[in-house]
Amino acid sequence: MRLLIIFMILFSGAAQAIPVTWTLQDVVFDDGGSASGFFIYDADLDLYSSVNITTTSGSDLSGESYLYPKGVFAGPFSLVATAQDVPDLTGVASIALFYNPGVLTNSGGTRSLVEGSSRESFCADPDCNIGVGEPNSRDIIAGSISAVPVPAAVWLFGSALAGLGWLRRKQIV
Repeated sequence: MRLLIIFMILFSGAAQAIPVTWTLQDVVFDDGGSASGFFIYDADLDLYSSVNITTTSGSDLSGESYLYPKGVFAGPFSLVATAQDVPDLTGVASIALFYNPGVLTNSGGTRSLVEGSSRESFCADPDCNIGVGEPNSRDIIAGSISAVPVPAAVWLFGSALAGLGWLRRKQIV
């Protein structure tokens, strides 16, 4: 019985540290294009991973895919990814997502994308950036990111059921 209690305590603590998958919701650009997809954020490590965002063509830019199995450029209020294997904010298509309120957590929730700051850009000139008013860019005019994490209580309950099943099986044998 002591082993089961120790297992439940250890497993419930680990469940609270599970990274959260954030999903783009109703993201629309000012040229009629859109963006969809997801990324994983681990607040404990301050690490973005598994970025999988796709944008569609609009009147200003064609669509791109932003795919990363590991980390990308990040700040306390942003995710910036490029359409190449090596993150580089110059000479390639880039997408920048800035969100409110506050930083992302492992608790999930919904964050609005900051209109006029969140954008997709293509910089052919190595000296350009993804700032406001840059040519070959489009601003996000609507959208949000949201996440619904699996509560730690579910993991604790599941581990308790598994432990009870194990005890019952041990008693039958």
